Amino acid sequence: MSLLKNNSFIQFIRITLLIVILLFITFKVMSALNLFTEELSCNAEEVIMNDNKEYLLAKNFGFINESGRTNEMAYEGKYSIKLSPDNQFGMSFTLDIPRAQEEYEADVWCHMEKISPDTTGYGFLVASIGTVFWKGANEPIEKKNGWGRLHLKFSIPDGIYKEPLVIYCWNSSKNVYYFDNISIKRNNCWKYFKN
Repeated sequence: MSLLKNNSFIQFIRITLLIVILLFITFKVMSALNLFTEELSCNAEEVIMNDNKEYLLAKNFGFINESGRTNEMAYEGKYSIKLSPDNQFGMSFTLDIPRAQEEYEADVWCHMEKISPDTTGYGFLVASIGTVFWKGANEPIEKKNGWGRLHLKFSIPDGIYKEPLVIYCWNSSKNVYYFDNISIKRNNCWKYFKN
């Protein structure tokens, strides 16, 4: 009888280990295929009206800040966001309160209307958490037809956060910048378990 219980226990351990190994392999393959990567994006083409104001509609996210869009210039499509000294911020995604070591990657195309001698400041792609974290990119990693692609890749530093992560475009200059096709990627394995 004791031998039978011992064999049952060993069989249980083997099956449990097999299940754990299969789950581990499945998660590794899904991660390698970017199946846990969630992409949020906005191209300034789609808007939604709310309380008589026009808001940008973002894919996989919902609506974001008041649009400020223009048809003066676009990287793709007909519209972009025009940021000037009077309207410095746009394409703003307010995400969840982040956890340490979460990884993000963001891109946006940026075009400066004209370069003037009094240029002080830049067009930025920014990620921030209140006043405790700030990371910005203003140097294009790729150029195409007068547009530059700004790119951010970062991990959330260790710590406990009480404010959400915000990713947005910022014009810190006295000139006019246009922003188009913002994209944010984050690892989110919990997306499969949401309603």
